[in-house]
Amino acid sequence: MNNEKFQDLMLEHFGEVLNKLDSVESRLSKVESELSEVKQSQATMEKKFMEKLEALYFD
Repeated sequence: MNNEKFQDLMLEHFGEVLNKLDSVESRLSKVESELSEVKQSQATMEKKFMEKLEALYFD
């Protein structure tokens, strides 16, 4: 394999790696967004639980 073919092969592989990295980055962004939703949902559930617990305790 000569130098030019090697460079072409490396460019092709780097392109594939960058495409996969972009894909991983977008999927990670989606996971981060979903995690934020889960945290918000958990906070809401904890608040409602405390409200119900206080209602039982103080009534």
